[in-house]
Amino acid sequence: MPDYDDTTRLYRFTRGEKCLFIHLMVTFFFILVLAIIYAVHLLTVNHNGDLKCKTDYSTEGNGSVTVESWLRTGMVVILDSRTVCGCLLIRRWWSLAPAHCVAPRSASTLAHLLPLWRLRYSFNGITDLKVTQSTVHPAFSFSDFRNNVGLFKHADSLMFDDYQISPIAVNDNMLYEHAGNLSLVIWQQFSMEMNEQDGGLTRVQLSPLSAKTCRQIARPVVDLRSYEFCSVLPRTTRYGLNHGAAFMVNSEIKGFFSWGDKQGEFPLIMLDIAHFSDWIESVTL
Repeated sequence: MPDYDDTTRLYRFTRGEKCLFIHLMVTFFFILVLAIIYAVHLLTVNHNGDLKCKTDYSTEGNGSVTVESWLRTGMVVILDSRTVCGCLLIRRWWSLAPAHCVAPRSASTLAHLLPLWRLRYSFNGITDLKVTQSTVHPAFSFSDFRNNVGLFKHADSLMFDDYQISPIAVNDNMLYEHAGNLSLVIWQQFSMEMNEQDGGLTRVQLSPLSAKTCRQIARPVVDLRSYEFCSVLPRTTRYGLNHGAAFMVNSEIKGFFSWGDKQGEFPLIMLDIAHFSDWIESVTL
């Protein structure tokens, strides 16, 4: 309490009380400034949440968890080190991959490696899932990568909710409308000692390429199908890519890198998984 001055009949604040009062005033001032800055930030910055977004929530009450879509990207590995290609966890017991990566598991010449196939995912550490079954699309062709889609079934499951494949097909309008939000999820090489939530996963920015231009470039190799489309890496960006890497529009997985140059020197041929949703359901459900 302030001291009472008998001479002036007024209360006088002590030096400590004056310092406390000044400190409170300065604190309130800075809180006000920060509140104004935050309000301006909310009004001027577009928070679209493109980099990391949750998938659909499970309503089954079965203990599954909702994860960021891009963490569903894994690797198909043999002998704990040899990377075959990328894969996508779409069901708790099933993963999607290019058929030309799935088919070799059934080859008689690789029968001695059958028990060594694994699917590696990174979520709260590194998890290897033993492959128990492999299935390729019945109309898949090795000669031209037609219907280049296959499925792995694993012995163990990750407690993820099933991924809901959008029925909307990829087209030029979608690619150019979201041109700034196209990306490829790649898995960079790393040691088993790494224990980060996103492990070796990296999202690489892509640019769209029109269907007409894509067909012209691919024509000497093969005539593109309706479920295939192209994207390109920035000229200044070079990565070692794997077929099967997830292609994302905003926060949604729309397809995967099906075939083409793994160094990204030429357009990347993507496969639209929406086209194969009925076949995927017929196998996995």
